[in-house]
Amino acid sequence: MRRCWLSLVLLLAWLMTGCSPLAASSPSPLATITPKAIQPTPSSVTPASRQEPTATATAVPTRIAELPTATPDIIETVTAFRQPRIYATYPSSDGQWRMEVVIFDCVPVGETDEAAYEQLKLIRASDGVEQIVDTQLIYCGGLGAYGFKGLFWSPNSHYFYYTGA
Repeated sequence: MRRCWLSLVLLLAWLMTGCSPLAASSPSPLATITPKAIQPTPSSVTPASRQEPTATATAVPTRIAELPTATPDIIETVTAFRQPRIYATYPSSDGQWRMEVVIFDCVPVGETDEAAYEQLKLIRASDGVEQIVDTQLIYCGGLGAYGFKGLFWSPNSHYFYYTGA
């Protein structure tokens, strides 16, 4: 603990002398602090392992860290600029449920990218209550298969099978 305190005092002294004007006539009061001003207890440091601190032991960053930039919420951007369209509808065999694939088409996001957004909605036929079951953010112009595709309902209409590719 005392070694850390000593290192901190030395670092502050070094920083203060580095920040003073070049034509200063008197040294900073912190520049006169020496390592011997704070004496460690004999039990904490043995003479064989004691090393004198040097000014080059601590690295000081020379660059100021850049401020973080705000990144847009891509899904909100896509849904704000495009109207949803129903791509496919899958009614259950008992007629009580309906699954819909809803697509928000590609929108430019960022400097060079475009994105689309898809939702898989479960809709109760009796009152029209909707629930989003799954969503997928799609980068337009990418390679490979993407997008929701319904496969089939189970015979008892309790399960709907679909793929995301």
